[in-house]
Amino acid sequence: MYAYLISGDNKKLSVLEILSLSKENRFILDKKIVLISKPVDFRRICYTKKSYRLIGIFDYKDNLEKSIAKININKFYKKNFSVRKVVLTSKYVPSEKDLSSIIWRRLSKPRVNLDNPATKFEFVFTDKKIYLLLLLFEQNKKNMLSRWPQNRPAFHPTTMTPLFALMLVNLSGAKKGNILMDPLPYLAQYKGSC
Repeated sequence: MYAYLISGDNKKLSVLEILSLSKENRFILDKKIVLISKPVDFRRICYTKKSYRLIGIFDYKDNLEKSIAKININKFYKKNFSVRKVVLTSKYVPSEKDLSSIIWRRLSKPRVNLDNPATKFEFVFTDKKIYLLLLLFEQNKKNMLSRWPQNRPAFHPTTMTPLFALMLVNLSGAKKGNILMDPLPYLAQYKGSC
């Protein structure tokens, strides 16, 4: 299973983009976590903040340490690790230090690296569940800032943000090398006749 932390901009469009890219039609949505069985080419996805491999799902009533002890964490571990948490609930959640200690005790040769870890474990806390995830990709949108409409030499009121434009391409199902036509320039000549 794979998990995706979507942005809060538009949940429906975010989920549709993931489903379009994965060619999957079944999913679970819990707050801003989307679970599907197939991976997505995370380099193309734009309305998703992080992409993960699902390690485990736990209930709040479960003893977290005992539940994690049933999972072979070592098969996800490479060289060193860090643990982070994403909190999407108002419930009490353990500190990153406590969560790191749980993971530390499960690894055969643990080494921590907070600056550039080879293995990035993340716990996501929602109102219903606790997810233990392996971070595969984190979106860096800084490279798109230069293409933002207000950063261009000329601005037009119908200009889309690069993220929204990419999301529309993703929803269309277009693949690399396909031609996608923008109908707006052609429709403008028929203005007022519709």
